[in-house]
Amino acid sequence: MKGIIGIIGNARTGDMERMAHRLPHRGKAVLISGDKFSVGQLSTSTDATPFHRSGIRIISDARIDNQKEILETIGHTGHQEVSPNELIFMAYSKLGIAFAAHLAGDYSIAIVDENLGKLFLIRDHMGVRPLYYSFRQGHYLAFASEPKALLSLDFVSPARNSEKIQEYLQWPSDFRPYKKTTFFQDIFSVIPATVLAADMDLHATEETYYWEIDPNRFRHLTTESLLIAEYQKRFEIAVCRRLQPLTGFHVSGGLDSSAVYKSAEKFLPNDSRYSVHFYPGTPEADEIAYAHEIIRDNQENHLQIERHSDPFAGIRQSNELIDWPDLSTIPTGTKILPELTFFKSKKVTVVLTGHEGDTVVDAGYAYLLSLIVNLKLGEFDALMGCDTESSKAKKIYFIKKAVLYSYTTQGMASALKFFGKLLGHKAISVSDSIRIVARGSLGLLLRRKRKVTNASVHNYRPSSLTGTKLEHFSRITSAGIIDINETLNLSGAAFGIEYAHPFLDRDFIELSLFIPEKMRTGPNGLARYHFREAMMGIVPEKVRLRESKVNFNKPIWLNLLDTVNACLMDNGFNQKAKVELVRIKRDLEAIDAQNPPFSKIKKIQRRLFVEIWKNQL
Repeated sequence: MKGIIGIIGNARTGDMERMAHRLPHRGKAVLISGDKFSVGQLSTSTDATPFHRSGIRIISDARIDNQKEILETIGHTGHQEVSPNELIFMAYSKLGIAFAAHLAGDYSIAIVDENLGKLFLIRDHMGVRPLYYSFRQGHYLAFASEPKALLSLDFVSPARNSEKIQEYLQWPSDFRPYKKTTFFQDIFSVIPATVLAADMDLHATEETYYWEIDPNRFRHLTTESLLIAEYQKRFEIAVCRRLQPLTGFHVSGGLDSSAVYKSAEKFLPNDSRYSVHFYPGTPEADEIAYAHEIIRDNQENHLQIERHSDPFAGIRQSNELIDWPDLSTIPTGTKILPELTFFKSKKVTVVLTGHEGDTVVDAGYAYLLSLIVNLKLGEFDALMGCDTESSKAKKIYFIKKAVLYSYTTQGMASALKFFGKLLGHKAISVSDSIRIVARGSLGLLLRRKRKVTNASVHNYRPSSLTGTKLEHFSRITSAGIIDINETLNLSGAAFGIEYAHPFLDRDFIELSLFIPEKMRTGPNGLARYHFREAMMGIVPEKVRLRESKVNFNKPIWLNLLDTVNACLMDNGFNQKAKVELVRIKRDLEAIDAQNPPFSKIKKIQRRLFVEIWKNQL
């Protein structure tokens, strides 16, 4: 476990010590200072120390996956093992700050270059390693791996960011752009895949986005078989890069976590692999049979976590670890903290997850949608099959999406005209169309504003990507994924455990972007077909070809009801907060308990989490 801290400008006696004192779980701090700066490297091991040469100081929280390639790029031939900090120094000395574009791995880096009078803060391409800063022009720039270190400084205000809170309460989708603002007015995030540069005189900061993608990188993979073989290879490399002698795994029973676990079996024996499965206590969310199919040969190292009836204490603990309201769908205190306790007892140092697989691999819906939009209905029917209730439901789903796409790109008149063409081509029956309109589905779609299609547009993106590739990239780098990366990192750090994400491997993401859309869909509309083919012979067929997904809506609703009841019994809330808690409980009880809508319970959950967090401050 590692971390970094630093202050450029008005550092006072004891400031660095106070910052380090707030992060003891990240290890012992080695502090160094110059005329205008103080920086510190934290580490639980002895091999991570600040690197200093020729007026350049390097500190980092880094795992660099492509050391050999970097050494070759800068002209160092032959076998050479160097620490991450020394490698960063060598690359920076040779290539300048442009070296960041050559890195693969998870990292947050600080470079103090006294020759240029510059500070550079660099964050990995997917924000797996958090990096926060506070800047006041002409006075200071402080940075740290966790917000709590910055909050220890007298000149960093702990005032809440009301605008961020309102955004959090109204978030329409996980696929929203990631922003550098945080829940505190004075604290910001370094944007993933970005270099934040500041001059030592603190006049200004400048951001440079460094992730560029070569559109010709995978052009040599000319057949489906070559692409699938490369996909399997890249995924196994991504898993292998992140393994440690004792490694933990999420095993939900779904395709993604199962692929991570079964791929790791090739590299780690049973006594090196520990796993957890979360069972929230309702039949709708029961994946036990699928999870056991994956860990059947290593059940002695597996733990089933169940939902507790009083999650209030867990939420408060997770708020203390991540410093602001929990951003997870299943609360961190309910699932993550119990698994971290288990993994720590087994001396696990890294946990591999697969929660991003759906987005990175991609379901292939864009191709199916394009067939309907372009009225290639025969091809659509042939691919989907229309002889089952499931196929019919999928067809109606894509018709709704196609009408919405027509509306958001061309307006209401075009959408109604398009809907008429679908009826004329008998793509949908009159009875189904009446049912759609009667239920209000079409009206709801047409009343949505154009911003729906722009919700996933990312402010920072490679210039080489356009069209569906850019849309896919925007979903991958959206705030929903990066927020969870931060939540997992900050929670795990308190236990001396790092979370790692094979699906977010830079090479694997770039290959995923260039998989032809048609390869993503298989017979009968089977989603993510290329990944399922790559996992043939690795993941058991019961899981590899599984289409069903569990519904967590009811257990989330139950969890919220338990939580709000516990809050109402707690004497720590003031009268104003109690009034809001009563409103939250009434809103929860007004929802259909058997089939609670996800959008409603998510908004209520955020309201509850904000009240708990504000009460703790």
